[in-house]
Amino acid sequence: MPKVRLPLGGEAYLASRYEDVKRVLSDPVFSRAATSDPGVATLRPVRRNPYLMISLDAPEHTRVRRLVARASPHAASSCSGHELTRSSTS
Repeated sequence: MPKVRLPLGGEAYLASRYEDVKRVLSDPVFSRAATSDPGVATLRPVRRNPYLMISLDAPEHTRVRRLVARASPHAASSCSGHELTRSSTS
């Protein structure tokens, strides 16, 4: 997988092939939690929050996702991807 230089400085892996993307999404070496660490290269300036669910790695992400699903099973099962996409772009 090639490394690229980011506009704000730093390097990142460029995952463009199916096999590379699958590895990035499944290999614990590529950590979502580590993206909240200070000094991590980014594509654009962002305010990082290590407590957001999207910033968690398994098994912590799985634990929190199950708690959320248990707390609101109707909301989780009644929303389709289309509804979520539409509401997030409104």
